[in-house]
Amino acid sequence: MKHLIIALICTVLYGNALGQSLTVEYIGEWINLCDPKLDLSKKEKLYIIEGVPYYGTKLKQKLLEFDVNDKHFYLDYLDSDSVETAFLKPNLIIVLILNLNKVNLKARKKSLESVQNKFKDQYDFRSHHIMTNSEDPVLYINEDKINHAIASKKVNELRAKEIKLIVFVNHAPITYYGQNARNGLVRIWMK
Repeated sequence: MKHLIIALICTVLYGNALGQSLTVEYIGEWINLCDPKLDLSKKEKLYIIEGVPYYGTKLKQKLLEFDVNDKHFYLDYLDSDSVETAFLKPNLIIVLILNLNKVNLKARKKSLESVQNKFKDQYDFRSHHIMTNSEDPVLYINEDKINHAIASKKVNELRAKEIKLIVFVNHAPITYYGQNARNGLVRIWMK
């Protein structure tokens, strides 16, 4: 009986570590990691999930459908104070959440072209240092971080037919992904 209880406790703890449902608190922490200077307590939040606005109890129920460890999960935000639309609704954070499971070839081609245009920096091939004025985002291919000096070359060699999923996020935590995360994060999974 003792072993059964220990096994049950381990299963519960291990299961929670593997699959974490998305919550409003998780989103708030994620935004704070992306922009620690942003005071979320003074911001109204609009949650748009797969193109539909959600709030209250329906929001919490809908968020449970998303696993933060799922590579097809997309989370980004837009701060209305940092764009031209601030006069429409100041102090608003728009949170965008998507499930990217169904992406056709035409959409992958368009995404790939868009991502390729984001890599503009010219590095000396021997460089191990990131430029302080870099404009390139961070690049991951199949969960492997690609060195900033060869990222542009790597992404330009890719073909849409070879890609299973491509995601670009404008905001990514610098503490996790490094200095270039302020320029965004590109994650690509190959077939």
